Amino acid sequence: MATCIGIMINDPAGNVWYCYTPLVAYIVDTPELCLMACMSPKAFPFMTATSKHFGDPISHPSHISSYTLDAICKVLEKCSP
Repeated sequence: MATCIGIMINDPAGNVWYCYTPLVAYIVDTPELCLMACMSPKAFPFMTATSKHFGDPISHPSHISSYTLDAICKVLEKCSP
């Protein structure tokens, strides 16, 4: 609500400021996280593991932005928008 309409706050010097506070943290479960990240629920958003690998003792690499960007580039090479 404060992001939309803002709130008045005082600083230590006594000045009054009108502030808009953005959401900086959000707690979700894995299905919600997959929905927000536009990923399949059978893939884990933080790791490169898929549902076939869930529970494996092997540590899979972290899912970093370069993997996503490479996948987008590969798709764009095959299908031009």
